[in-house]
Amino acid sequence: MKRIKCTLGEPEKYDIIRDMVFKRGKNFTLVEVLIALAVTGIAAMGIFRLQVIGIEAALHSELGTLAAELAESKIEEAIARARSESEAPQPASGEIDIEGVNVRFRWQLLVEESIEAPGIPNTAELLRLRRLSCRVNWGIAGSERSFELKRYVWDYDFEM
Repeated sequence: MKRIKCTLGEPEKYDIIRDMVFKRGKNFTLVEVLIALAVTGIAAMGIFRLQVIGIEAALHSELGTLAAELAESKIEEAIARARSESEAPQPASGEIDIEGVNVRFRWQLLVEESIEAPGIPNTAELLRLRRLSCRVNWGIAGSERSFELKRYVWDYDFEM
């Protein structure tokens, strides 16, 4: 083997590096190949798991958005029905399947009459507020989720 003369100081350091790089042939050993495959496999499993987590998060986000839209529409329907009939909104409940989604949404609309304005005491009779709250529940893969939307409505909105 040809010795390379080093003039940059600490020749032993460069000799060790040179020996590590040029001492062997150009082939890899079986152990090196197996270790490289194991490291690559572990890294690939981590990347695939992150992909699955991302897909699950997107699904839960989409279902939460659908639940919010359902709650809003049920509150709006109750208010529109109450205005057309000139009476206060009524409690209701039901189930709905949305096309393209393999999940059943259960919703319940509650109406609380003559409540206090949030943060202002003794206003129940004066303001005649009602709180409409719609809770939407759904389950996927064994986990139950829910969303609740609350809206305050003034009683005078329903008088004609």
